[in-house]
Amino acid sequence: MSDTRTGFPGVGISSPWIARPGWDLSLVLLTPLLALPLLLIWRERRGDFAVHEAVMAFGALGHHFPGMLRAYGDRALFARFRTRFLLAPLFLALVCAGFQLAGLHGLAVIALGWGIWHGWMQTFGFARIYDAKRRSYARTTARIDFALCAAWFLAPVVLSSQRSLQVLEALAASGLPLPSAAAIDALRSGAWFALASTALLYVAWSWRETRAGRAPSALKHVLLVSTFALWWISTNLVPSLIFGLALFEICHDVQYLAIVWAFNRRRAESAPACGPVTRFLFRGGALGAGLYLGLVLGYGALGPLAKQVGDAEMRQALAGLVLASQLLHFYFDGFLWKVREAPTREALGVSGDGSGARSERRGAKHLALWTLFALPVVGLGARELALERSAADAAAIVAASLPEDAEAQTRAGLAHARAGRPEEALPALRRAHALEPGANFRRSDLARTLGEAADAQLTRRDTSAARATLEEARALEPQFEALLELLAHARASSGEIDAASRSLAALDLLRPDPRWRLARASLLANAGRLGEALQEVRRVRASDPSHLGAIELERQLQARAAGR
Repeated sequence: MSDTRTGFPGVGISSPWIARPGWDLSLVLLTPLLALPLLLIWRERRGDFAVHEAVMAFGALGHHFPGMLRAYGDRALFARFRTRFLLAPLFLALVCAGFQLAGLHGLAVIALGWGIWHGWMQTFGFARIYDAKRRSYARTTARIDFALCAAWFLAPVVLSSQRSLQVLEALAASGLPLPSAAAIDALRSGAWFALASTALLYVAWSWRETRAGRAPSALKHVLLVSTFALWWISTNLVPSLIFGLALFEICHDVQYLAIVWAFNRRRAESAPACGPVTRFLFRGGALGAGLYLGLVLGYGALGPLAKQVGDAEMRQALAGLVLASQLLHFYFDGFLWKVREAPTREALGVSGDGSGARSERRGAKHLALWTLFALPVVGLGARELALERSAADAAAIVAASLPEDAEAQTRAGLAHARAGRPEEALPALRRAHALEPGANFRRSDLARTLGEAADAQLTRRDTSAARATLEEARALEPQFEALLELLAHARASSGEIDAASRSLAALDLLRPDPRWRLARASLLANAGRLGEALQEVRRVRASDPSHLGAIELERQLQARAAGR
């Protein structure tokens, strides 16, 4: 059966494909096989950060545009949901901008959870479309598919050290309590069970349905395997979190843009109520496709442009609007593309299942759903404002929940060091080094912070503690003395006399040498502190009365003092 109006020859209600074989395979089913090598090449040339920034802007933000286009370009749809389309953007823009300007993190927690749900539901939606193409409408099949998607999207996050750390950091920054280390271990055991049990249930049920002559779509199986494999790779196998996020995001975006194009191509040809903008943009051909992608990329460019604004407050407000676009995208997608709707089924080439469309939640019911969003937002904001948890305290709470995670320990230690508390940073950094003794950057972080701790100890004249700390740093970093000497020069050049003096004192503790005291004397003399400088010279002469350098410097200092 063929429906020539669709613009996809050979595809009709009886076809197992959403569009056509090549289209589905490259842009929906096997997209990860194409995206992974391309992103790896891009990564080799530009690095993780450049790949992540480009994908998050032109892909993650850009793919919000088609939903906005349908919401505000489809006259019939706009008339049906006018209140939602007018009030939701205003509400989200105000809330998101307010949270950004106030420096609150609660919406980041909501966006993170909603984003995982969004990817999970897109995959579930594709699975149901492919089954509908096979006239497989059994509710049990749908429920098993839903459970499988839930397990295979959530469990990899729980099992991933990087993603677990990301989630816990967001929760801690928002002032929320975190699970204990024992609870996280139990949760991870449950995640493994969920992965295995849902996979076995899915295979057993698919086999049962096939034996009964109701075989689920083979294309659905391909979709689920490729998507779950990609999600596992991006969360648990890719060493860089930002590259893993970009990897999954680009495939998600391509799939989304592809199905929206296929959907709107059919709508443009068969549904006059879709509006003139949709009919023009999705009329087909290279020009239409190019314009479509150009508008997507243009919308995505708003993100990088917002970061270039000079005023800090305006930059924060614009970041809030970008976040509002993300949340609005999640919200709109919750009801714009429901397959139970007859126009949606027709545009996707899916036959009806006899159930009909359910009545849309309106008025009080929909408002009640909004309270499920609004109440946590208000609660998170109020709790964070009341708690005033510092970044260092939040990092320490995360480290306590993840005692075997070296990165969590490192972040906790460095957060304390940045807060001016290097001695409090040392236990976590020592723990991180013990967990990953072969990681050079863990060793360097610890050695550098030991130097900062020794500096603090010298400030309060705790010489014995400073000596032990410096010895530990030198054992970790063979070049530590040379780095200390460079630091002393840098501090002296910038006019930090006391700090430079402490660096020279640290060198003297590590390797006693008259030149460090004479260097301190010269430094103090140049700052006009002749009395302190003379004391340093006389200490050298007390241990070595014939030291020529000390004799000459003492003569010069005495002459300068007399000349006053």
